[in-house]
Amino acid sequence: LSAVCCLLFTVCCLLSTVCCLLSAVCCLLSTVCCLLSAICCLLSTVCCMLSAVCSQLSAVCCLLSVVCCQRSAVCSPAFCCLVAKMR
Repeated sequence: LSAVCCLLFTVCCLLSTVCCLLSAVCCLLSTVCCLLSAICCLLSTVCCMLSAVCSQLSAVCCLLSVVCCQRSAVCSPAFCCLVAKMR
């Protein structure tokens, strides 16, 4: 009976060690995942900021395009011809 108890104790001890190792591995993986998540979050924030800047630049370019288009229309020969006829 004592030998059986000793064997069971050894098995339990081994299982406990395996569980402890698995727990450590899981903890390590969790830390790695947490770090990766933080990096992704940071990159996402940077991309979001860049997107906002690009959006503002796009709006400015659009405005400049409208201004250039209006100036181009004013300087077009057809418009100049019309102004000349009005005089």
